Amino acid sequence: MKINIKVLKVFHQGIGRDGKIVLAIATQNGMDLSPSELDELLRKSAEFFSLTEYRPFGTTFYGVKLINITYQPIDVSFRVDLDSSYNPDDIRIAIQVNISKYLDFRFFDTSTSKVEWDNLLEICKNIPGVNYIPDQYFYPRTDIVVDTFMLPRMRSFLMLNLEGQV
Repeated sequence: MKINIKVLKVFHQGIGRDGKIVLAIATQNGMDLSPSELDELLRKSAEFFSLTEYRPFGTTFYGVKLINITYQPIDVSFRVDLDSSYNPDDIRIAIQVNISKYLDFRFFDTSTSKVEWDNLLEICKNIPGVNYIPDQYFYPRTDIVVDTFMLPRMRSFLMLNLEGQV
């Protein structure tokens, strides 16, 4: 984080096939770092490595491999009855913000956490201006187990009226 302010968090992902320690980088805005940014980060971070990770004198080998974190897509779709005194766009934005807070990867632990569909449903139901959300039209209908080496990220969001129109 001292070297590149885009870095939010570093995740240890074990040892790769080549014997290098694999570190996955998550950025502040969720964008991937370019290969040149990853190379620069590896080169400048060498002073912070221990002996097992450090590059021996005269070689180009580091015992560390930096990669971008991969994201597991989460899709949300539901039908909703809205209070007519509220702006639907404000409700949609509030739901998206609260779901993003729920999926915030600064606090999400993939080894113990999963994306629970009933938590997503409750987030949507507890927004001011939402009268009713029938759970039979809510997607996902099952909990989503996030892969150990991935982080959850909202891919699509579809809010429909009770008749199924956007």
